[in-house]
Amino acid sequence: MFKIVAIISDTQVVVNAGLHDVKEGDVLKIIGEKGPEILDPDTGKSLGTLDVVKAKIIVDIIYDQMCICKSMRSYGFSEVSSIYDTERLCINPLDLTNTYMSADRIIRVGDLVVK
Repeated sequence: MFKIVAIISDTQVVVNAGLHDVKEGDVLKIIGEKGPEILDPDTGKSLGTLDVVKAKIIVDIIYDQMCICKSMRSYGFSEVSSIYDTERLCINPLDLTNTYMSADRIIRVGDLVVK
């Protein structure tokens, strides 16, 4: 897992994933609160938790140990056939890092990010 390490703007964040972790165009998810455990009704086996996905972001620029990701909005019916565009993220303005241009769905420095 990775984390948001800086917020550049309401459409760009920095993630602590670099050249060996991601490639340009990878879609990452910003994870919020841990959701309820989901059990298989037949076996009673845990299928995992239904965690809140605050937003999906796409890797745009990659550095050795970090990357800049931009927000994405999907148009279409499936991941495969969708066209993506940026959309404003619901960020905490107090976490804006610099001027380089939900449950709780506010995206903060330290939020977990997964592929």
